[in-house]
Amino acid sequence: MTPGSHFRIDGNTLTVSGELCYEDEKTLEKALHQLSRAGVAPLVVDLSDVRFMASSCIRYVVEAAIDAKKAGRDTRVVAGGQVLRLIHTVQLDRFAEIQTSRDPRLP
Repeated sequence: MTPGSHFRIDGNTLTVSGELCYEDEKTLEKALHQLSRAGVAPLVVDLSDVRFMASSCIRYVVEAAIDAKKAGRDTRVVAGGQVLRLIHTVQLDRFAEIQTSRDPRLP
C-alpha cells in the first residue's frame, strides 16, 4: 500500500481515498473480496476521494461488480475526476451503478 492511499470498510461500503497506484492492487483486491464476502447488498465502492487511480487497479472493481451481479447483488460506485473517466473507459457502468456524488440516503 502506498503512503497516500487509505482503505476503510464499514458494513457494505468500501471507502478509498488518496492515490491508487500499482502497489495498491493487492490491497484493493483484498478489500473488495472482504466486502463481497460480507454478503450485504448492495456493494458500495466509494472512490470519490481518490485523486488518481492506476488503470491496473480498476480491474478489481470491475471483477467485484461482475461477481456481485452473478450473485444477484447490485454494485454502486461513487467517483469523479480521473477515476470517473477511467470508469467510463472500461465501461464499468455495464455492471454497476455509477454515481458522481455521495448520496446521504445510501446505507
